[in-house]
Amino acid sequence: MASEGDNESPRGKAMRESLQEKILAVALKNARARFFIPSTDNYFCGLKYDYVMIDSGCNSVLLPFPSSIDELTQFHDEIFSWQVFCSQGTGAIHSPTLVISRIDGLAVGSVLLAGRKVIELPFLRFHLGSQSAQTLVSLERLDEVESEKLRNFLSEIGENNHSSEL
Repeated sequence: MASEGDNESPRGKAMRESLQEKILAVALKNARARFFIPSTDNYFCGLKYDYVMIDSGCNSVLLPFPSSIDELTQFHDEIFSWQVFCSQGTGAIHSPTLVISRIDGLAVGSVLLAGRKVIELPFLRFHLGSQSAQTLVSLERLDEVESEKLRNFLSEIGENNHSSEL
């Protein structure tokens, strides 16, 4: 069986190989100047995200909370700090985020987009909805101050909130 490159001209092959060294990923730019990277090879410190939207005007990364808490086991070591912060927006309810960083100040890991290393991340930041907040409170991984922030958030949105995670 012939492979895709068997009928490629020598010049075409050389150009394709040269471009691969210079191209990080193929992305689609939307009307809001955000870049959609539709790759199944996107990783943020080992956490896989098949579809990534990058906002070129944002200086940090806000990730969806993993579908399973087991995906965060690599960050359970004492070298990692887990802190809860609340958004400073104008909404009635300030959404919490979980920030995982290293206590020694080193990067927590790399971002790979479409399989290519792009940058080292100083921390991971996750959006927390009601389910992820409840999961974190029940884990007892956070100290009392951080857990209290999540309990306050949960009491603000009400116990019967069935909104989905973002």
